[in-house]
Amino acid sequence: MKTELGVSALAGGLHNGQTRAGDYHAWAVHSNSHYFNWNLQLQYTRYQYDVDNGADRMAVGAYAFYDSIAAEANSATVNLAYSLPVEWGPVSGLQFYNNYGLVYDKSDGSRDTMMNVTGVSVAAGGFFTYFDLVHAKNQPFVGGSASGDSSETERRFNINIGYYF
Repeated sequence: MKTELGVSALAGGLHNGQTRAGDYHAWAVHSNSHYFNWNLQLQYTRYQYDVDNGADRMAVGAYAFYDSIAAEANSATVNLAYSLPVEWGPVSGLQFYNNYGLVYDKSDGSRDTMMNVTGVSVAAGGFFTYFDLVHAKNQPFVGGSASGDSSETERRFNINIGYYF
């Protein structure tokens, strides 16, 4: 069995595009364990954005999309995977996985954000493809909002194909 353990910390200043707007800090504890073909990853994170105007929520964005998040929260992830080497023509490996993440104890009082992804990845030459089923609550990736108050579970079937050269 091989296990990697780590602690990470991050701190800095926030800017609103014109002036300083506050500070942030975050820390995490994580492990990555391998036992034969099994892989277990665990992580706990705590983050805090101290926005100068005292807001308990802030806007974040990427890829021409934005959402609002709680200024402070905890996050936990548990990922379990099994790698299966195969020889099926160009297919050289399959990895079956379940990845679970939860953001909770949010400073803005919104409901937890949860996402569970179950799937298989396929390695074939330079191609690497994921086929997975996503179940989530208050998760922007599947149509919710990270600061939402929905009790509904959203679902999405996802296929991601990449070519590495």
